[in-house]
Amino acid sequence: MSHLKPLPYAPRPIRGEGLASWTARLAVHNFVEPAAFAEWMGAAGKARETPTSEVLRRLAVLSRLPVEDLAPLVASSASSGRAWQVAPNASGLRGGACPVCCREAAEAHQDHWWTGESEDLLRVSCPRHRCRFAGLGQLILTRTPQGLRLMLPSNQPLGAGRTNEPLEASVLEMEAAIAGCHLGHSPGSGWRLQCPATLLRSVEVLIGYVLCAPVGCLPFAQAFDTLESKGRDVFGLTPAMCRRGVASLQGQSIRTRCNALAALQALLAQPSALVGEAAEETGWRTASDDRGPYRALAEYLGREGRAELAGDLEDLPPALAGPAIAAIEDAELDHAILSRRRVRRRRARARCDVRPAGDYRLPAGR
Repeated sequence: MSHLKPLPYAPRPIRGEGLASWTARLAVHNFVEPAAFAEWMGAAGKARETPTSEVLRRLAVLSRLPVEDLAPLVASSASSGRAWQVAPNASGLRGGACPVCCREAAEAHQDHWWTGESEDLLRVSCPRHRCRFAGLGQLILTRTPQGLRLMLPSNQPLGAGRTNEPLEASVLEMEAAIAGCHLGHSPGSGWRLQCPATLLRSVEVLIGYVLCAPVGCLPFAQAFDTLESKGRDVFGLTPAMCRRGVASLQGQSIRTRCNALAALQALLAQPSALVGEAAEETGWRTASDDRGPYRALAEYLGREGRAELAGDLEDLPPALAGPAIAAIEDAELDHAILSRRRVRRRRARARCDVRPAGDYRLPAGR
């Protein structure tokens, strides 16, 4: 480490900032691409990577900061565990930015920055403003006379226009429940599960199925999309890929991740606690049993997807496996009844199309 020298300019960490945000600002202020800087530092981003003590010591030397000052950056970025961390994009940026935070930073003559919580695949809203994160995939961290700005494809800085993208209550509730479970807090009486570890394990099992899209079909999660007026953003897994867990969201948009959270809330919340447009339109909240969301999921999955889910039921607690089994059985029964009706119709059409042997009469007029 003796060959390292402090960089010409090192920005001070901003309260609430994540490590990925600060290291990106450190790199760009010194005319280095964030991806190249991370590779040079030995911290090239992987979805499950946490900086080593050696990397932190090198960052401290480069920035002329005590290692202790970098600890809050690491803590903010690792609140949910490494397994669910967002992987860096092609530009070396990891996470998502709050448009309101960026607007406030610009008004205070600060760089644009983003929170460490956004580095979690299942965190989609700003912890301060509760609005939707903007994905960093289409943004470029750019030097301007006013400081660093996250620039949109339209060459406008993030936060310059409309800044508050509303989120469904179901998304915010599921996000908050998962974040609390990572801290060891019980989800509460509004959920089918009360053990934090059990809820997190169930999320890992079910998320692939809410994203499952058999050939020619949409995934269950798409039923919860509230941004239909802004074009389609449909991501789906084949039934054989449903066991990838939360990692299947790597590289996907904030919109897709919001839809997945809303779908998970429908499956994990008590029927009486369901919120959102889907719960209102389907009547799940006032149904005579608790199988409504699972019946819908079983229909979306198709026969192959239902077979995959049936094989994973042993990994789910009884509070979820029970309604899932019943829903799969109902869907299979409906499929068998429909199949028999189709066979009878085909046979009836076939009988109508058969002509008596030797009946070769020409049409009238010949």
